[in-house]
Amino acid sequence: MVGLCANKRCDRGRTRSGAVLVLVLMVFSALSLLSFGLCHRVRLDLKRARVRGDDLKAYYLALGGVYRAVAALQGFEPTEDEGEVCHFGQSWHLNTAAGAEGCFEQIDVSWLAEASLFYSVMDEEGRLNVNTSSPAGWVNLPGMQEEIIYAILDWQDGDSEAYPNGAESGYYARQRRPYKAKNGPTSIIWELALVKDVDWVKLRGEDWNGNGVLDEMGENDGPALRPMDDGDGVLDSGLLDFFTVYGEGKVNINTASAAVLFSLPDIEVATARSIVEMRTGPDGEPYTADDKFFRSFEELAEVSGVTPYQLELFEQYVQFASKHFRVVSEARVRPGGRPCRLMGTVFRDEKDVQLLLLRQDS
Repeated sequence: MVGLCANKRCDRGRTRSGAVLVLVLMVFSALSLLSFGLCHRVRLDLKRARVRGDDLKAYYLALGGVYRAVAALQGFEPTEDEGEVCHFGQSWHLNTAAGAEGCFEQIDVSWLAEASLFYSVMDEEGRLNVNTSSPAGWVNLPGMQEEIIYAILDWQDGDSEAYPNGAESGYYARQRRPYKAKNGPTSIIWELALVKDVDWVKLRGEDWNGNGVLDEMGENDGPALRPMDDGDGVLDSGLLDFFTVYGEGKVNINTASAAVLFSLPDIEVATARSIVEMRTGPDGEPYTADDKFFRSFEELAEVSGVTPYQLELFEQYVQFASKHFRVVSEARVRPGGRPCRLMGTVFRDEKDVQLLLLRQDS
């Protein structure tokens, strides 16, 4: 009996030991899973923190580019020969990178070694005022569709009757996130993204940095870098390139594109091209030292193909100087990283320079 009891005690002891071992293994497994989960969570949190940190760096770097552009406008003074004329050959017209100007050389910050900053200043009044220009000429703009013209007119007019293929509040009320037609003047140009048939591609086009040329990085590389583009080597302009909400309704003939000039009433495409070709000077390349500009309507009369009737129209619809300028600044913390793009509007007259609007677009 004594031996039997001893054997039973041994069995119970082994059972308890086995149960303890199983419990220990379960606890160890649970702790291992918890540790793995915590490590994974920490790694995700660190990654998110790095991304947020990079975004913050890119934002303030881009903001520095905006104020570099504002400083260029503030320090600009036309020569006595130029008078009050604004043209692309003047110092306010920026289209450059901070590295090319040596802006990073005196700053001892390690992460700037991989960072990039690009900024540009273009004339806002070289575009058509979407609130005051003649819609009859909009059809001449590249990629413009009749449906978009009518939708913009419906967006701005004060009635509830839609043009053919246009849209009033009834259309917008059926959208996933319902809203109403503005039924008033467009306040900011980005507002057009709310208009029927105007998506972000039609609004922005491919010239995301606003420098007027097709850049290989980001604008002509297909899906390699944001934003997406077709990579066909041709700059596809968007509504942002053609329209503005600033100015008194006249177009600066020294900075307007041929497409914008062709959209003015009764101006032929050949005349618009002749003006732009004359501006580019003997080398035929824009933004070079031999570029020309117009100071008076008498000088415009010298352009090949300009008729006396067209000269009268120019006196109604064009000007030679501007007070509103578009600033675009784009920053990346590292090559291929997520960009931060800021777009602003600057007002400049003989007394003051003001940043009227700043919008992040990234």
